[in-house]
Amino acid sequence: MKKIKNVRQVLMLTVLIACYIIPGLVLGQHEHPSEHPSEHPSEHPSEHPSATVSIDKDNLAKVIEMYVDSDAALKGGFFLVYDEKQKTTLELKLDKVHKERLSRIKDDVYFACADFKNSDGVIYDLDIFMEGASVDELTVNEVIVHKQDGKARYGWKYNKRKDVWRQD
Repeated sequence: MKKIKNVRQVLMLTVLIACYIIPGLVLGQHEHPSEHPSEHPSEHPSEHPSATVSIDKDNLAKVIEMYVDSDAALKGGFFLVYDEKQKTTLELKLDKVHKERLSRIKDDVYFACADFKNSDGVIYDLDIFMEGASVDELTVNEVIVHKQDGKARYGWKYNKRKDVWRQD
């Protein structure tokens, strides 16, 4: 029963707002924000302090899995995502959270990449953004279709001067 309560808390705290990243001078394009961790060590979630449970890659992955599972349980067993490009709702099942692509975007904002399989067999890579100062406070605030069957719809650029990533 405790797990159900935590799942409900995650859902209740979830706010679907657009994630903003300050635009500016940009250097280089990358598929995901975490691809050059040696250049940007502050992006590693394990280095971010937390008030309660530490925010690390394993905990970020668990939050995503719980969020997807609880959302799918409410929607007929599928994680539903509206694909603006195709003007259709995707009926997805989680395949894998890419722990190697979990990273901190800025203070209390985290990024994750996960693979999903649509009900028609097409594979989608979704970028998932979360916000919170601790694992207990993390909420998913944006889900974006990044790839469809391996073809990227956008990339990432890093603004070294402002130390932030932005979608390209």
